[in-house]
Amino acid sequence: SPRERRGEQFAEGEAAGGQGPPLLVRASPRERRGEQFAEGEAAGGQGPPFLIVVSALAALVIAGCASGPYRPADDARAPGRPHYEYVALDGKSLSSESNRGKVTVIAVIATYDLGSQVVVRQLAEIKARQRRALSMFGLVLEPPKNAPLAEAFAATLELPFPLAMADQATLEAGGPFGAIDTVPTTIVLSKDGTEIWRHQGAVLASEIEEAIERARKAS
Repeated sequence: SPRERRGEQFAEGEAAGGQGPPLLVRASPRERRGEQFAEGEAAGGQGPPFLIVVSALAALVIAGCASGPYRPADDARAPGRPHYEYVALDGKSLSSESNRGKVTVIAVIATYDLGSQVVVRQLAEIKARQRRALSMFGLVLEPPKNAPLAEAFAATLELPFPLAMADQATLEAGGPFGAIDTVPTTIVLSKDGTEIWRHQGAVLASEIEEAIERARKAS
């Protein structure tokens, strides 16, 4: 099926000297998560392009976002207050309890996805501008064996917030945030942990900041 072929298309594109994945990609089926990179290497590819000209890529994302009227994407929002607990790459706990009392932004990303790179850079800039308490982390939707790739991703982009690998339940769409089949997906939680906003795919920094303000007012 088309979904089962997504990982293979990425590897074939790298082997043929192609441009790699598009800005917005669908996460591959559960059993194939994280195999895109391995197949790309086996085929002689260059692996995920960690270092990109972000300004040019961001311009493409903004152009894509501006191509039609804005429609809030929180129709995909999971109800209630998700209870989550992940372990950051540095070993620290990232949980609903540790983030209680702070607005929290979670970016669900993949190391091989260009759109994910744009979103985390936008979040880094937002974090630098925010003067009020704000928790932020990236959740890598790949198996634990890809942790070295995530570490290289974070180091290369000099991210000012932690990354954590998704656990098995999250990879199998049974985690606290429900089914996530698009990367990047950006989630904003209020101070009491209620999910206020969720957006799949490319997003403007201004939209994320608007969601953060909504979360502050909802708390």
